[in-house]
Order: sequence, then structure tokens, then C-alpha cells
Amino acid sequence: MKLRKGILFLGVWAIAILAMAPGAQACCGVNPYITDDPTETACVGQDVVISGTITGVEEWYDAYSTGPVEMTIEVSSPGGTVTTLVPTLTNLQEYKPPGQNIGRYATYDFSATYTATEAGAYTYVKTVSWTSALGWVMTQTASGTFEAIQCEGKVTGGGWFLMPGVENTNDKAMRNTFGFVAQYVRDSLTPQGNLEFQVHGGAINVKSTAITGLFVAGNAATFRGTCLVNGEAGFSFVVTVVDNAEPGKDSDTFAITVPGLLAIPPTVLDGGNIQVHK
Repeated sequence: MKLRKGILFLGVWAIAILAMAPGAQACCGVNPYITDDPTETACVGQDVVISGTITGVEEWYDAYSTGPVEMTIEVSSPGGTVTTLVPTLTNLQEYKPPGQNIGRYATYDFSATYTATEAGAYTYVKTVSWTSALGWVMTQTASGTFEAIQCEGKVTGGGWFLMPGVENTNDKAMRNTFGFVAQYVRDSLTPQGNLEFQVHGGAINVKSTAITGLFVAGNAATFRGTCLVNGEAGFSFVVTVVDNAEPGKDSDTFAITVPGLLAIPPTVLDGGNIQVHK
């Protein structure tokens, strides 16, 4: 009888050990599974959204939270530059697999933005990991590709607008003024052009040093580049314009962002014109 009890005792422990093996469902952890919403083609200068879902992140007896889930996306450009993105995780959904008595699983949506800066084939590798209730790191990787092509486009403009709440249109010192041209030219992989923007007659002066991206869609255009701010280097800018009518006064809009310094939302022109060339 003692021998049988010993065998029974060892058998129970053997079952417990097997149940705790890596990869066992609803006990110890599962490797996450990554799906992808592919972007097949983008224009040079266009923001590419890399997105999808993560599934299979497990809870054990409701005692382990589904976070933290860690994810990175490494994007390799045609020229070999590697950029690491940290995507945003949203829309947590929890569910319990049919027929399973213990354990719950979860899904996340992920999204990250990358700007294609040169023409050619891009590759990216997504890596997801989380730590199970028993301390095991569960991880998974998946890859994807997209193509950036040289797009056509040209946009020009010049004019001025007042900040909200300013009504004296005759006081030039209160005007925000701008002038720009951005265009793709034949046999060039990057757009060319220039930008100058002045806040309140020169309190802040933004002057481009290079145009690095241009994307035209219908009557709207976005272009970006590097710039000097009041003569100081080390800044970048993004300009978005809409050509709504001819002339542009009271119709066309201009927006500019200099990260960490300036953010002017789309604003209707009080004078001037913006032309998205067809």
C-alpha cells in the first residue's frame, strides 16, 4: 500500500510538472501571435502606418494581468538604415477559449508611423514579448515589406494670415507670412524646393535647409524637411496645405509644425495663394 501511495504521489507531481512545461495552454504562457495590415506601396515622403493585432497574451487563473506587453518594430531602408519604432498598443480585448476551464487570452491592436525617405524596398521586423505568471518570457517575431516609389508632384505658395483673435489686418507686424516651393524633378529621388515662414513679422523665422519629402493627394499636399529657426540649426518641419480656390484668400489653408517649438493648425489665408499643380 505504501508503494502504491508513493507511485500515486509521484504520478501527481509528474502531471503537475508536465502542466507547467513551456507552451502548455492556460498554465504557464503562450507565445503571442502577430497579424499585419500590410502597406504595399507608398510615396517617398509619405507617412507609412505599420499596424495589426497581437493575439495569445495569456492570463493564468485571472491572477496575471495581460500587461506589460512590449513591442518594437525595426524598419530597414533600401540604403540599410535601421530605425526602431515603439508602436502604440490599443483596444485591449479579453476572451476565454471555448472548452477551456482556466486561463484567458487577450488581443491588442498596434500601430506605428514611419516616413519613407528614399525610393526602394523596405523591410520591417516586429517583435512582441510578455512575461508569464511563472516568469517565462514569451516572444514572437514577424516580418513584412513595403515599396516606396518616386511620386510626381509640385506645390507652390505665398501669403499671410493672422493668429486667432487678431483683427487688425493693416498691422503687418501681426502677420504670419510664408513662401515656399516643393516639387519632384525628373531623375531625382528626393524633392527639391525651399520654405520660409515668419511668425508675427519675424519673432520666429523658419528657413528650410532641405526638402526631404513631398506627398500630393488631390488638392492637398504635405512636405517636410530640415530647417534653421532664427538662424539655429538642428530643427525639422512639416507643412500641410490645401488649395481650395483661386485666389486663395479666405479659402486656402496653411499649417506648419516644428516639433518641440511650433504647431500652427490648418489656418485660412487672409492674403495670398497656394497652388497644388496638376
